[in-house]
Amino acid sequence: MYPYVRVSFEEWQREKSENWKSLKFFNTGVGVGLEKGPGYLKTEITKPFSAKAGEERPSGRYGFSAESGIKLKSFSIGLFYKYGGFENPDAKMTQTGIIMGYIF
Repeated sequence: MYPYVRVSFEEWQREKSENWKSLKFFNTGVGVGLEKGPGYLKTEITKPFSAKAGEERPSGRYGFSAESGIKLKSFSIGLFYKYGGFENPDAKMTQTGIIMGYIF
């Protein structure tokens, strides 16, 4: 088991909206990971910061993400779940999907 910290940049887009069309922000995560053989599991608590939606500066809500998969030599493949959002505008998002990576 190992702890980790992550910082990323994200942009959410809306095609039709009265309040905002683009939301740009940095997202931070603090979590723990576990590796057993070729398998791995990561879970983290997330919090967006330094967000900008047009002229507004929304405050972030705490979120959660999890990722599970296997490593095959220099590649990894897995499934992920991510939930996050903001106080104002009241934007929430849930993502699920497949993640593929290259390990170097």
